[in-house]
Amino acid sequence: MKKSAQSRRSALIVAAVAAVGLAIVLCIPQALRSAQYSRAEQALASGAYAQARDGFAGLGAYRDSEALCAYAGALHLLTQGAYAEALGALEGLPGTLDAARYAQYARACIRLEENDFDGARALFASLGDFSDAQARLAQCDDGETAYAARRSADAQLARAAELTQSGAYHEALRIYQALGDDARAQGCREQMRALALEDAAYMLRTGRSDAASAVCAALRGQADVKQMEAAALSARREKAYARAAEWLKDGKFAAARFTFASLGDYRDAQMQVSSCNGRQYSLAYNLEAAGDYAAAACHYRELGDYQDSAARLSACMARLSPSGSEGREVLP
Repeated sequence: MKKSAQSRRSALIVAAVAAVGLAIVLCIPQALRSAQYSRAEQALASGAYAQARDGFAGLGAYRDSEALCAYAGALHLLTQGAYAEALGALEGLPGTLDAARYAQYARACIRLEENDFDGARALFASLGDFSDAQARLAQCDDGETAYAARRSADAQLARAAELTQSGAYHEALRIYQALGDDARAQGCREQMRALALEDAAYMLRTGRSDAASAVCAALRGQADVKQMEAAALSARREKAYARAAEWLKDGKFAAARFTFASLGDYRDAQMQVSSCNGRQYSLAYNLEAAGDYAAAACHYRELGDYQDSAARLSACMARLSPSGSEGREVLP
């Protein structure tokens, strides 16, 4: 009997130990899942969304891990700027989460990316102080200003491209220079500069000095343009000098005198001014001597205070007046 009772006690002890062991085996996974869930919650609260997503993903259907995994993943997409993908993930999540406001935030960001500044403003304003909605409102204003500037730059670049196609390189260069630090313009400046210089050289070779000067004006301030600009100025002066010489030859004294005077110290331009005066005075004197007082008076008037032109003009006008004596000798 004693042996049977001892056997029964041994059996009970073994059964108890086995039960305790089984309970421990069953409780360990539960404790591990609870600990992992807590860590994932902490990661979610601290903004480590990718870590939270991965933590909840490893828990399968434990508690609400599947919903929280999708929620954390959506927030991670938001931080990466993948607003459309985040919006798709947020829609349909349980109302117990803050998914609705984050979805509204994602919609506002999408509008902002699409340059729908008024729409984005309205959505961010509806979120109040949620997340960085107020900072995003300011970003809408800044973005609208930048967008307008970019549109203006786009229009100017398009115009510069048209001018380049038509061969107006120096005008295109003016636009590229005005665009300052715009990266798209910077890449075109050197090309336009080279083409404009080549254009100016061709204009000089073909006698278009005025046009060449206009091109050089667009390039002014650059060292290798000074020689080209000087050549254009010299060619323009030479053309004016030649034109004035033709006018002097044809007796167009006023035009010739004005043009020579405007040439300053170029060649003998000032001596040519004196020549214009002398030849016109001689012509006027001869006309007066021949009795053509009206023609002589016109020349004396143009000569102004040259020698005694003013006195001779008065004498000619006296001859032409009704009381004047046309037969009276007035020449020395």
